[in-house]
Amino acid sequence: MKPDLQFWIKLLFTLVFVACNNIVTAQIPGQSYFDPDTGYVEYIHGNAPVIISVPHGGLLMPDEIPDRNCNGCIYGNDTHTQEIGRAIAHAYHQQTGFYPFVIINLLERVKFDANRPIEEAADGNPTVETAWTNYHAYIESAASLIVQDFGRGLFLDLHGHDHDVERVELGYTLTGAELRLSDATLNTNTYIERNSIKTLINDNQNSFSHVELLRGEPSFGALLHGKGYSTVPSPADPAPQENEDYFNGGYNTWVHGSRLNIQEMDGIQIEANIDGIQIEVNHDVRFDEMDRILFAEACATSIKQYLS
Repeated sequence: MKPDLQFWIKLLFTLVFVACNNIVTAQIPGQSYFDPDTGYVEYIHGNAPVIISVPHGGLLMPDEIPDRNCNGCIYGNDTHTQEIGRAIAHAYHQQTGFYPFVIINLLERVKFDANRPIEEAADGNPTVETAWTNYHAYIESAASLIVQDFGRGLFLDLHGHDHDVERVELGYTLTGAELRLSDATLNTNTYIERNSIKTLINDNQNSFSHVELLRGEPSFGALLHGKGYSTVPSPADPAPQENEDYFNGGYNTWVHGSRLNIQEMDGIQIEANIDGIQIEVNHDVRFDEMDRILFAEACATSIKQYLS
């Protein structure tokens, strides 16, 4: 487990489950609601077993929220990911008649990083700390409703990258070096336990192996690649090369995916049946409006196929 992650997970779920009792009163699928304490988090209620999180696509720069200034902090937005997240939700509804749950950080990343532990996310600002708590409360409340209605579901954390290789990067909390291991090694419990789709790996209707779901024909990467989007990992691109940059999944994928698979913490029941994938969209797709729309449609179709 990453350093200090256990502490932050304990804090997250202590805060989240207090907040969840009060924050989500929305009942209309497809309707937007806003964090009642700060107004800086948008929650779109859903009725499908899908959660889309957009932690770095906010555009608001209020003067009353100071810029974060912490060692190691990253401040740059993932440009156009908010538009892509909304477009994926719209395309999914057009294709299925159902709405994903969507949670969007409306603040610029320099003000609030919703994909980090609270200390780095808010840099001590009490308003942003409240927004962080409510952001993750919306995710866990959506997860609870999904498990209640469907038994299990899928969490997607949407990002954008500017790496030299123009391709979609999927993060399962396995490093690039781990992805380069042999199929036989990756199919051992050691690496299954490290995957943010662990629940699916251990229980899928066709008994697909870890490697098949990670980079084989039934993988999410294969579905995207088959629609014209170079994707790693996938059958065509099973792992990044040693000299290639790759984002393997951040804080949100760790704590809201099934890697940790925590059933109970400090007496609080935690939803463990939500698998998680970080989606990193490349620059060429993000910065062209028509390409964003086409990618969103392809992604929505891939989500629908993957859920089956």
